[in-house]
Amino acid sequence: MNKFVNRFAVAAMIVCLLSPVISAQKAKTYGKLSIKTAYGYLFISNTSEKSFTLEIRGKEVEAIKEGNNPTFIVDEKLLQIVQADTKAFVSANAKLTEEQILEKDKIWESEYLSGAFKKKLELKTEKVTVKDFKTMFWGYTRPSMNEEYDRDYLLTKVVGKEVLALSSSLFIGEKLPDYQNFLADTLATLKISDEPFDIQKLTEEFRKEAEKKTD
Repeated sequence: MNKFVNRFAVAAMIVCLLSPVISAQKAKTYGKLSIKTAYGYLFISNTSEKSFTLEIRGKEVEAIKEGNNPTFIVDEKLLQIVQADTKAFVSANAKLTEEQILEKDKIWESEYLSGAFKKKLELKTEKVTVKDFKTMFWGYTRPSMNEEYDRDYLLTKVVGKEVLALSSSLFIGEKLPDYQNFLADTLATLKISDEPFDIQKLTEEFRKEAEKKTD
């Protein structure tokens, strides 16, 4: 484990990644996992509502295997993938636009974080378009627990009945636009499907690709 893994461990957002070893009988299973690729990882989330994949790309990509949500270190930047069920903050009969859902998610999540920091957070919010996706980029400066990281930012997108959030913590002195571009570039690889992805098929495709590179 390198020095960056040790530093990121104190961000309080370290997470667990499921094993990518899956039998052919469970090729279309529900759940979250990652497949190692030549460019980093392919993250897959199969659900009964909407399934999706994300490409985690970088010169150096490492998966952290502790916690609750998938987290990676990508070229020394922390990337966490969080999925929130909209039932937690949207009433069952509500008819909301994507922008309204993202706003409610932001309020819900920021209220929880304000409780963790024991101080109401001052949020900065920007509605942005990534490819043709309507997304929200928002974050805050940490009022405490800011010895190494002084800001946290998220890029959020509605996917089915969930809000997908890509989040990162910024080291003191790092430039916010670099992180916004990093999260946007990652979200731009998002592929959504009405059916679960065939994990066995994807694994085999990446295995063949790796073999070609070594020939």
